[in-house]
Amino acid sequence: MHVSETDLIEFLVDTGLASKKALLLAREEAGRASLGLERVVLMQGLLTENDLRKAKSYILGVPFVDLRGERFDLSALSLIPEPVSREHNAVAYKRIGNTIEVAFLDLETLPEIKFVENLHHVAITPRLTDPESLKYALVSYQNGMKAEFGDVIQRESRGLSELKKNIDAHSEAELRALADEGRTARVLGSLLSHALLSRATNIHIEPTEKDIKVRYRLGGSLHEAAILPRHIAPRLLLRAKLLSGMNMKNTLPQDGRFVIDTDAGKSAFRVSTTPTAFGEKIMMRVLPESAAGFTLESLGVRGKALETLERALHRKEGLILACGPKASGKSTFLYTALDILDHPEKNIHTVEDPIEYSMPRVHQTEVNAAKGLTLERALRAAVLHDADVVMVSNIRDAETAKIASAAALSGELVLAGIATESAAEGLVLVMGREDGRKLLAAALSVSVGMRVVRKLGPDREKYFLSKDELRTLGQLVSLEKLLISMKAEGIVSSDATWEKIPFWKPRPGKFSRLEFQGHIGLYEVVPATARIRELVMNGATRTSITDEAKASGCPTLLEDGIVKAILGLTTIEEVLRALS
Repeated sequence: MHVSETDLIEFLVDTGLASKKALLLAREEAGRASLGLERVVLMQGLLTENDLRKAKSYILGVPFVDLRGERFDLSALSLIPEPVSREHNAVAYKRIGNTIEVAFLDLETLPEIKFVENLHHVAITPRLTDPESLKYALVSYQNGMKAEFGDVIQRESRGLSELKKNIDAHSEAELRALADEGRTARVLGSLLSHALLSRATNIHIEPTEKDIKVRYRLGGSLHEAAILPRHIAPRLLLRAKLLSGMNMKNTLPQDGRFVIDTDAGKSAFRVSTTPTAFGEKIMMRVLPESAAGFTLESLGVRGKALETLERALHRKEGLILACGPKASGKSTFLYTALDILDHPEKNIHTVEDPIEYSMPRVHQTEVNAAKGLTLERALRAAVLHDADVVMVSNIRDAETAKIASAAALSGELVLAGIATESAAEGLVLVMGREDGRKLLAAALSVSVGMRVVRKLGPDREKYFLSKDELRTLGQLVSLEKLLISMKAEGIVSSDATWEKIPFWKPRPGKFSRLEFQGHIGLYEVVPATARIRELVMNGATRTSITDEAKASGCPTLLEDGIVKAILGLTTIEEVLRALS
């Protein structure tokens, strides 16, 4: 919302806040110095900053609010993450139903906060305020955190001398008692509640030499959320380990999972710890309590790839491989497939390391190598339990691959994850020796390569690639073949050329770290054609399998990414970043 100089001058003259002569001279000075009228008015002392804000408030019809003395609800404050509030001088100070009142220092920053409406399904009612009010409100973020657990932390700081000893000096029972102590539970519980209210996807609890830094990942970027006293680090660590079933004394990297009820609702957390120079760091990934409700379409599977996958999932037997590096969406893909297959008449078993989502009617087994329950052993047991569907979260060796392939040939539908860069590479790694190649060639239904990219928010604009950009892209993919494919699918018009095909990017001026909302997958789906089976049987290279998949018309990850960039789901930069 912008106030024109003419409207501002008329209002100031009509209200007697400044003379017309002084304002016209100020406008002339602004023109000579290439400055805005408001800046010159303030420099010359014609108005105070607060008077100017109140004047603009009246002109725009936006109420002016004084936030000093206001009691803020943490759930309202948390609708706009603190770093965003500080950067754009905007605070959500009141919520009434699905409407939130947001106080701005300058309404020019309103577009940067619009993402909140889609993120939280609310409507923003703008208000104007002054710097002192805004400062008071921003301090309330920390006060809100303190109101949640500040007193607990103060009490917790007393009587912790016993934890300064080496942790090995305590018995397992003593460590569990310390981790289960009510005050410690409330400290961590409050942190988790605040993270959930802030819509954090990851929580990092990081010990440093002098304190503990708590950071949340919001919209893909990390933001500092709190600084805690250094000496409570052991308690938080023990509590996290207790909840997630980790070894209390082991200081090597560990991971686990837990589900708790917080003020923000029931949520699941995947936890990992790792040693650092100043103690063990804790990272918690926030997970939905279950994977129910996902569909292949919502993940980003489309076109011919969707048809191929749906056919494979409706078969009673066969092997479906989910291939990708870490954080490529394998787990979400596998759980979505299970959710599609989950019917009362089916017996479904999983072997996971660790279990990430809880699924009703699915028999989930978590690998525990320390107790002798290896991936191979758990998979053998699952196959023997008359399963219709078996899912193994990660194939790591040739023996596990052979068991999975054999099960897929004996009447089970097997879903398996494998950490590779592409669908073709997944096949190469699962082949193993000659006997493994024969099993895989016979069992395979489809191999799926995947990546995850950030999804564009609604505030976006189209643009066109330059000749140089098209030339560079053409070195990575056959633009001619891709254009023919897109025309056949109706993605672009029949007379489209690359120079006239729009791509999409965030609208300039948007808050750069929150211009993306959510994620979407890129997929390459390689079905087990007769030629692919032959290549697998003969121990072909990744390049040979990739070339055959392309020749048979299977879109690559890059091609799928380019299509999604054209559809406005992501940016071409995001696609290239994910595949670089």
